Amino acid sequence: MAAAMIDGKAKSALRAVVAGVLLMSLSGCLSLSGFGGEEDEAPDLGLHRAELAGGDVVVVAPQGYCIQRETLRSGATGGFALLASCETLTGYISGYDVEPVVMTIAAVPRHSEAPEPDAEEIAAALGDRKLLRRIHGDGLTIVQVEAPEGLTPEDDPRHWRAMMVLNGKMVGLAVYGPKGSAVTGEKGLTMLSWQAEQLREESPQMQPVYGPPAGAVPVIAAAVEPLPAVDPAIDAVPDPAADPLAAIRPVARPGTSDGMEDETTPPGRKRRGVKKIFADLFS
Repeated sequence: MAAAMIDGKAKSALRAVVAGVLLMSLSGCLSLSGFGGEEDEAPDLGLHRAELAGGDVVVVAPQGYCIQRETLRSGATGGFALLASCETLTGYISGYDVEPVVMTIAAVPRHSEAPEPDAEEIAAALGDRKLLRRIHGDGLTIVQVEAPEGLTPEDDPRHWRAMMVLNGKMVGLAVYGPKGSAVTGEKGLTMLSWQAEQLREESPQMQPVYGPPAGAVPVIAAAVEPLPAVDPAIDAVPDPAADPLAAIRPVARPGTSDGMEDETTPPGRKRRGVKKIFADLFS
């Protein structure tokens, strides 16, 4: 379920970031200046915390990593966040030596009481992507995926994805690394598992919205509101009611009408697509 949305939203976003970097950094070196243009502009120290789905899903970046502002999307019922090293996203040294990875987190409404999808369901949603490993337990399904090709020439086609249910939302996570990186193996599995636990710890502790036991007085702790007809903040997120695996299902490649390149950027800030971030990190 959350599987489909991650490949949809996450992949579209990832590719968008990389496109920006390729255009901005032809030499393969990052321009470590602020994205503003004025010398007296306050330094961008990065975004370290973001609330998705009306605050039901809280993302806190690990030390040395930041949340990219340009691709952050959050609405009442879902959202998307992309994380990468703070130095890459802001141009300022963070003081932490971190792995050059891209992490994504996506949330969509959960319109049923079904648990997180199992590896077989995720595999079916991923189409031509090959599943190398399958891990399922403690409310979390993790798969190691090998795509036919990477998002860019620099990133490894092998990456990790995970699905979980959190506060009435289906949440999908993914971790991408450069070719041959340890992140495509056990280190990536560790990072993904840790990030899933962080989501549980940082998000509100709501009771699951399941049917009450027989004879019990119904109490709704966290009702899941219906998906609005139009929610500009997350209108690019597939509707899980029509496609429960929208969080991971593959979508159009970057540069197409479905990519994140068309998103607007706050005034005074250069937009960076997912491809740009990939190129900066992995070249």
